[in-house]
Amino acid sequence: MANAIDVGVQLWTLRREAEIDLAGTLERVAAMGYEGVELWFPSYPGAAEVKSLTDSLGLRTTSAHVPFLDLRDRTDEVMEYHNTLGNRRLVIPYISPEMRRDSTQWKRRIEEISEIARRTAREGFELFYHHHDMELKESVNGVTVHQHIFPSVDRTQRRRAGQCGSRRRRDRLGIGR
Repeated sequence: MANAIDVGVQLWTLRREAEIDLAGTLERVAAMGYEGVELWFPSYPGAAEVKSLTDSLGLRTTSAHVPFLDLRDRTDEVMEYHNTLGNRRLVIPYISPEMRRDSTQWKRRIEEISEIARRTAREGFELFYHHHDMELKESVNGVTVHQHIFPSVDRTQRRRAGQCGSRRRRDRLGIGR
């Protein structure tokens, strides 16, 4: 697994454009000078087609936001898809409100995240969690969800989406000064 996290455009920010014209959107991203893209799709286009497109544009898949239910219920299919893309970084983007109504549901989600992390790590993937303010506001037994999620995953498998990469990259981007 790589230590640095590459910088790329998050397709979530271009979701409307990408849904209408994925190839055109990626062409514009590459034309702006980006070398990487974090994937997000409302539905999965063919992996070989996406790989061919990103390769032809000189774009590298830096990571992908993958719906929690897909990671939980279709882990093997998700890993196969991302193996085809050459992507080793999977991001849980969000836990929907109906899946986190109370402490019992949050406890179950935390157990599931831990299991997803174990399964994906065995196949050489890194699992990230893109947290939001809800994980800092909502609690389980008086402790924020955020404080439960990260310790529940083995330290060697734990990454936070949005972490900056190497010091060299942070310095180049002016982050942390």
